[in-house]
Amino acid sequence: MITAWRIVKKKHSAGAFDGDGARTYGGRWNSLGTAMVYTSDYLATAALELMVNMIDYSEMFQYYVRFRVDIPSSLITELKSKNIPKTWQQSPAPADTQTIGDDWVKNRTSAVLKTPSAVISEHHSYLLNPNHKDFSKIKIKKPSPFSFDSRLLKP
Repeated sequence: MITAWRIVKKKHSAGAFDGDGARTYGGRWNSLGTAMVYTSDYLATAALELMVNMIDYSEMFQYYVRFRVDIPSSLITELKSKNIPKTWQQSPAPADTQTIGDDWVKNRTSAVLKTPSAVISEHHSYLLNPNHKDFSKIKIKKPSPFSFDSRLLKP
């Protein structure tokens, strides 16, 4: 069993695992129109992943919740480093990484895809396919409050 974490604004907690945010805005591993849920292997990595996508750091002071996600190892496909483009950490996300995720979702290869975190490449993201037949085997715990430490904004 793998533990992953997801942090969202409290007002979005009801839909935190429907993939609509990624479908609406796209992401590193999915293009617009593809539903996907991004989680991280550590709570701190989840916080950093959220921070790098903030438009304005004042967003840090909104109300957030965190979800613990327990993933059976049998549901995970790992993206091998030889299949990751050299440009994968570029910002904005390159189309070739989005194609990898889009194809994974379309082919329904697995319910979860393990990729390196773009923020800390030694850590991992666990991408969830909310439309996969095995998605219900992923155990999503009840949300609990999460807040950022204001010292993160010190100059």
